Amino acid sequence: MKKPELPTNEPFRLGSLRALDILDTVPEDKFDRLTRMAQRLFNVPIALISLVDSNRQWFKSCVGLSASETPREVSFCGHAILSDDVFVINNALEDERFADNPLVADDPKIRFYAGCPLKSLAGHRFGTLCIIDSQPREFDSNDLATLKDLAKTIEGELAITQMVMFDEALGISNRRGFIAIGTQSLNYCLEHNIPAQVAVLEVEISQPTADKSALKKIAPEERNRALRIFSTQLNALLTESEFFAHLDTEYRFGLITVKINHEETINKLRQIQQHFDQLNSKPNVLFNFQFKFGVAEKLTGICDLSQHITSAQAQLS
Repeated sequence: MKKPELPTNEPFRLGSLRALDILDTVPEDKFDRLTRMAQRLFNVPIALISLVDSNRQWFKSCVGLSASETPREVSFCGHAILSDDVFVINNALEDERFADNPLVADDPKIRFYAGCPLKSLAGHRFGTLCIIDSQPREFDSNDLATLKDLAKTIEGELAITQMVMFDEALGISNRRGFIAIGTQSLNYCLEHNIPAQVAVLEVEISQPTADKSALKKIAPEERNRALRIFSTQLNALLTESEFFAHLDTEYRFGLITVKINHEETINKLRQIQQHFDQLNSKPNVLFNFQFKFGVAEKLTGICDLSQHITSAQAQLS
């Protein structure tokens, strides 16, 4: 049996899951209706909404299975959250990763599994909608599309509680989401002795003039458009080991890095500055972006992310 690997963004993934405040809550009909629908549509004995916690998978909704959770190390869903793609096992007995898995050898005797990852608004895969059969079976493109549609409906239900933590205009988390997800993530890092850094970025946006000899400040109505472009471009430069959010002030952003130290974080941000300098020099750019940043000192003890944001802001340069 192959245990599922940890995602590279495990601190943030768990942070997003725990910020939902949904683990160990009572069953809800809005979710049970969807698992019953999945069971009927695919004619399978088991359908689950599985949330992958640090050491277990817990079932928010469960049809056809008496257990409320199973260990993460034997879970199929632990493998499914490693990718955005639907994870399909047509016959577990013929797959070396699962052939001797206790969920295959013993009840519920899994043979077929299909799990579609569920993502938070921040983009972290925190669980799956999965269907299970005790018989091998095929799964075609129409089946994939149907499972994805059902998973999107579940994500939509879960998004309602996340909206207060999300900046819709920019498509990233807001300060509330940064605090909620970041606090959980940093405490996980402290618990597991994983390096983590908190940075604050303050961006200045201008527009090139026609002759490119000067810059002018952007008009207020262009602010959100410019900030969204900046957010999109910066996110493209980040890895899954970083979490980026829009803070309260218009032009200030928060960033958490994991698995790299304080100096490496500073170097990464300098490289990002250089990247934007290169973009600014290209012809026909709509906006010029320049930013300064500060990185908080080393994190110790129970995380107070608000204090680390204040510390990073004091280092802005």
